[in-house]
Amino acid sequence: MVFSKFDTNPLADAQAQRALHSPHAAHPLDELDLRTVRLLLLLLESSSLSSAAAETGVSPSTASKILQKTRGLFDDPLFVRSGGRMLPTERMRELAPGFVSALKTFANLAEPAEPFSPARASGQLRVAAADNASASLFLPALPHLLESAPNLTFSFEAIETTLLEQLREGSLDFAILMDSALDIQPAFHCQRLLTSGHVLLMRAEHPLVSVARERPLEARDLEPYRRAAFSRSNPSGGHYLDVLAHTPSRAEDAVLFPQILAAGLALMQTDLILTCPEPTARILAQTTGLFMTSDPERGDCPWTPVLLWHERTHRSPVHVWVRSQLLRYAGRWGEG
Repeated sequence: MVFSKFDTNPLADAQAQRALHSPHAAHPLDELDLRTVRLLLLLLESSSLSSAAAETGVSPSTASKILQKTRGLFDDPLFVRSGGRMLPTERMRELAPGFVSALKTFANLAEPAEPFSPARASGQLRVAAADNASASLFLPALPHLLESAPNLTFSFEAIETTLLEQLREGSLDFAILMDSALDIQPAFHCQRLLTSGHVLLMRAEHPLVSVARERPLEARDLEPYRRAAFSRSNPSGGHYLDVLAHTPSRAEDAVLFPQILAAGLALMQTDLILTCPEPTARILAQTTGLFMTSDPERGDCPWTPVLLWHERTHRSPVHVWVRSQLLRYAGRWGEG
């Protein structure tokens, strides 16, 4: 696991580091197990080695051997026999609070986890996604996520060629992408969020709007106009435009943008046209007043984004819950 600045790294403590990396001959941790701790505390409680052995589930001879080994670890008798009882030394009294703390820690670890509640969830989840994927597939779920899990925060990151490594090492929790050439390895999981086609966007005063209101546009209608387009590198090394490349267009690309939403905004004061996934087009049409219509050339090109995550978070309750909400709300911008 990689700890970010938003996380608390339990291994950063100096004392923990010394115990973790001490030479074998120098530290007793490999010999001091939970059974030994229980035996010592039961002996402290009962003052009887046979009674402590019985409750620990070992024979008196085994208990005696454990006590002898532990005396060597701490270079102290720990218990001395007096009046038929086993009485603790001062060193054992000093050690007892630490033993109790360790016992409680292990007991808590063995307790069943509380049922997951979004209201109690906290931390930051990091998501790699293109701008339109964030808008179309994550933002519809955001009101519900923020209301149900007020202590969760979300950070959106750019999609890099190192995406799979970032998911593997823990610097990312999810990725939303469309990259059919990406080699998804067995340690990863992916699920399709939705299936959509592409549509055309243009400004409301565009000359093609009056044509589109009368009849479906044809490829020849696009010839006088140029396109705004977006070209974004995929982790596999390809580009988003590869999705559309097998369908030639009579309207040539005039301006290439790295973000699809910026390409959409470029339409507002020009006669450029833009092909983009229908869920993204709906958001731009609703928020900017752009006109959306069918694309006679590239409308059938599929947009099939997937949610991608690594096995390390596959069973994490908070990750399972967030994934379920993304699947539930994907593409539902402006509903309810």
